[in-house]
Amino acid sequence: MADEVYLLIAAGPAAGRRYALPEGQVLRVGRNAAAEIPIPEDPRLSGFHFSVENTGVEVTVRDLDSTLGTYLSGRSVSQGPARDGDKIVAGQSVFTVHSGAAQAKRPAGSAHVGESLRTAIFEQGQPLYAILDAARDKRIKKMLEAQRASPFQSLYEGKQGEELADYAPYIVRVYPDSPLVEKLIEDGWDKSWGIFLRCPLSILEVRRHFRHFLMVKDETGEEFYFRFYDPRVLRVFLPTCTQDQRLEFFGPVERFLMEDDRGAKVLEFAPNGEVLQHSLSSMPAEVQAR
Repeated sequence: MADEVYLLIAAGPAAGRRYALPEGQVLRVGRNAAAEIPIPEDPRLSGFHFSVENTGVEVTVRDLDSTLGTYLSGRSVSQGPARDGDKIVAGQSVFTVHSGAAQAKRPAGSAHVGESLRTAIFEQGQPLYAILDAARDKRIKKMLEAQRASPFQSLYEGKQGEELADYAPYIVRVYPDSPLVEKLIEDGWDKSWGIFLRCPLSILEVRRHFRHFLMVKDETGEEFYFRFYDPRVLRVFLPTCTQDQRLEFFGPVERFLMEDDRGAKVLEFAPNGEVLQHSLSSMPAEVQAR
């Protein structure tokens, strides 16, 4: 199995979504917003239903003690290898495993995409931050430490912050003329490295706000890490929130910005529920509200 692997939701409430599965990564699928592939629209999925792991040699599917089971190529499995083209059935959703085509996701013309992306995220001139997940790529923490222009801090602290420094979420102030911007656009876009947000407050105040959301409880009362800084999680979580939940989560934040599931658009979420889609193939002309 090639190390460039992705999982396509072929049928079900979230049909059409596609998720890259880099070598060494594990993606959990379920209704829970903390899952790397959250599908709250599928009522027959468990909170954490199954996981897929790309070992570099094969893709392994594991059932996570789901209520209704996980089916691989028509058979119920607790754990098993998935090959290119295999189907995974869980709840009301059908997934297919694909290899060697992850590079097809990015729109053609990387220079134009970079220019369009820069325009989309900086167009209003408000203070811009990014929250980046160091666990997604070893380069992220090294990149933050190497640059001096943009202050950054881990959302973790104390002993936890020290032990998980290489895997922590980091908040960083992003300036239009910083070399960091080019890294985030060229290397991080469409890789689920993190999210952008516009907020007029200081980095310390923004960090303090988001530390409240690092841990949440599921329906059984069990605590787990909430990976809200993963665009695959946040772009599904925000539309499912009530207005009160959305206002609590946004707090001082004026806008969240992140990639769509194909890396072809910048999704911009507002506290009132408005979503703007900035197409990277035709910026700035195509701006759609939904």
